[in-house]
Amino acid sequence: MINQPRIKTVFISTLLFSMLVCTFFSERSLAFVVSKTESTGAEIKWQIPSETYYVNASGGPSGSLSAVQAALQTWTEVPSSSFVFLYGGLTEKVCYDVNLDPDHERGTYDDPGDYGLNDGLNIICFGHMDNVVENDDPDDLHTLAENTIWYDRYSGKIYDSDIQMNINFSYATGGSASSYDVQSLATHESGHSLSLGDLYGASEVEKTMYGYGTKGDISKRTLHQDDIDGIAYLYFSITGTATSVTSASARLSGSVNPNGSATNYLFQYGTTTAYGSSTSSLSAGSGTGFVTVYSDIAGLSAGTLYHFRIVASKATRIAYGEDMTLITQGPPEAKTSPATAIKFSSASGVTSSSAHLNATVNPYGINTSYYFEYGLTPYFGLITPSAQAGDGYAEVQVSTLVTGLNPKSTYYFRISATNAEGSSYGETMTFSTMKPRPMPWLRLLLLDEEQTGVVPTSPDPNDVPPR
Repeated sequence: MINQPRIKTVFISTLLFSMLVCTFFSERSLAFVVSKTESTGAEIKWQIPSETYYVNASGGPSGSLSAVQAALQTWTEVPSSSFVFLYGGLTEKVCYDVNLDPDHERGTYDDPGDYGLNDGLNIICFGHMDNVVENDDPDDLHTLAENTIWYDRYSGKIYDSDIQMNINFSYATGGSASSYDVQSLATHESGHSLSLGDLYGASEVEKTMYGYGTKGDISKRTLHQDDIDGIAYLYFSITGTATSVTSASARLSGSVNPNGSATNYLFQYGTTTAYGSSTSSLSAGSGTGFVTVYSDIAGLSAGTLYHFRIVASKATRIAYGEDMTLITQGPPEAKTSPATAIKFSSASGVTSSSAHLNATVNPYGINTSYYFEYGLTPYFGLITPSAQAGDGYAEVQVSTLVTGLNPKSTYYFRISATNAEGSSYGETMTFSTMKPRPMPWLRLLLLDEEQTGVVPTSPDPNDVPPR
């Protein structure tokens, strides 16, 4: 008779929809258990090393949300793993049978049943579990928590995971000796989400993935080295970056930790996240630390955004790096902007004799200079002194003041930008200088000998004001 409540995992194949309860295919030469499919032996795991969970803390003790978030973060912070748990926010959805039906049903649209719903929304929630004995297994009466995972029976790809904490038992978040610790249990269950199985050996009691819970035990909040090795085995860490980018080529670099077994790598790249092209597969070795790897790619288009990621593989396992982007160098892109018209006189606007000419320039990674052409005809005739727009990959605002313009005249202008890859011209635009503003009449106050004011008569309208 088992006198300790256990922590249970349910795997549901999405194709045959057959039930696998606590069925694990152990890599016992390793100090952890990896869940695999029955039909092909493929590891049951997420295809991308990042997954979002939503939390329904209703029914849990005070502080449950923070405890669950801390549990997810514990796995995320493993440096030798690429996997990242994300917190999606609160939800009102549940992943247990709200009706406590005795038939141990699977979920429907209206009722998640005993095993939650395969709806693509990963949930962690608290609720009463019916504790019905399934398959003549008396341990069902002692289930502290349950993680239901839907996966492809051939590839092992996980589609959904719902975790429920059984509040038929007493839970706490402050380490109470009379209750089960939320954070410890959530850390254990999220280990199942990564495809790590339960451990039951007498020497494995201290591991987070040990399959039984004890009141007051908070030691499972932190990972044992074997737990760390497990997630690193399944989701080994890889990163990528781009260097030496030119208009037609780039060097894609990355870091791979083989974690002690032979590992190969390649880079996928293309103009979308579908990639479409890849480099040749090369060896990253079989060491236990990070190694720097790289591949050179060519035949790229100038001034183009490319997506790329590193892909590492070993035996039957594969890991994908984060999607990254690079922009190849290219001719500058120049856009002329309208001249700013500000009434009367302004240092930044159009006056009767001056104007600021405005534009944007994207240097596309190469040192770029620019100047404005301007004049009284579409053929311009005048140019401003050359200035620098830098060598970045983003649009920069540029402006040049031109003076000595004719009043009440229409001027044409455009931007011209040049770098080592070529030149670019902005659209031709126009502005009109203003009419000169006349000097205002002065109203004079004349004083007679008695100091009384005499206001002069209005001027003759035919008089011409002074200039």
